[in-house]
Amino acid sequence: MDNNEVFITVHKLIQEAAMFGFEDNEDNKDWIDCCLNIANSVLDYQYDTREDFDAFSLYLPHILKIAEHAEKFSDDDATQAKRSRIIHEVGRGLSN
Repeated sequence: MDNNEVFITVHKLIQEAAMFGFEDNEDNKDWIDCCLNIANSVLDYQYDTREDFDAFSLYLPHILKIAEHAEKFSDDDATQAKRSRIIHEVGRGLSN
């Protein structure tokens, strides 16, 4: 991991509070789409080194949560295609 990278942890209670009312928000599709784009860009590398896999391991819980929200809050075909790619890349990363 590069010394310039910073990771933030957020307490589970804060995460739940941030999600409160998310289902009722009409802008949630845009938010999910943005998160899916970020997750897709994070997964655009090979897992050839230990450092790559360590980075992948740090991103994994967040990426899985994004995929979960995409399934739950959006049934748009384009969104689900991005979600499918993320799940495929996660499987590929875990199989290496």
